[in-house]
Amino acid sequence: MMNSDVVDKFVDRINAHDIEGLISLMSPDHVFVDSLGEKATRPAIESGWRQYFAIVPDYWVKVDRLVPDESAMILFGRAGGTYVAAGGVPQAQNKWETPAVWRAEIRDGKVSEWRIYADNEPIRAKMRTSSAQLDTVTHGQTGEKAGAHTAGQMKGGSKAHGTDRTRGPTGAPGGSPKDTSQEVVDWKKLEEEARKKLEHLSPQKAQERYDFLSSKPITELTDSEYEERLRLAEKLSQKPNKKK
Repeated sequence: MMNSDVVDKFVDRINAHDIEGLISLMSPDHVFVDSLGEKATRPAIESGWRQYFAIVPDYWVKVDRLVPDESAMILFGRAGGTYVAAGGVPQAQNKWETPAVWRAEIRDGKVSEWRIYADNEPIRAKMRTSSAQLDTVTHGQTGEKAGAHTAGQMKGGSKAHGTDRTRGPTGAPGGSPKDTSQEVVDWKKLEEEARKKLEHLSPQKAQERYDFLSSKPITELTDSEYEERLRLAEKLSQKPNKKK
């Protein structure tokens, strides 16, 4: 079977939300790599896909171009879907879409690595909005904290509703930092706090802090640490303008 055929089948199984079909196309040592470089292997990635399809029940991938790269295939296209918080129903305003690139490493007719490059922000924005709306309704009616909602797990742990701890640029399966069940998290506030904290951080200090946070298991990161790590990655990826 040609590499392009293997990739076509893998994408078809993603669009069909066929977990067993995806598993049949994965090598025993299959690795999933998200846009932050986080890796997951079997069987964790299998449950990760199941949970991701639960929060994005209409998730889709559209490939516009395939480019061979030795034993791999590079896919250029788009991905999208509708974010649905646990216990919720699909709503048009929660649809999202983003450009994406994938690299599929093929070995012996199986996908040994599925790597994604894209932007998480489209689905993150929907999660934050959904979280804010649910928080307002819940506190307005009962004055109590809302119940926990899972937002996609791959390495264990769960998050309160509104978590945007999905992995992969398209929100593809991902892990969650440590459990804060029954806690409503204000991700927008955490993001703003993280940005302010890093404003005057030197590149060297930013790299040191990022390396430290990256060395910790993702399931042990607090909400604020995870948001700080995201902002650090963003800061470090921005190259300063060269002086003329």
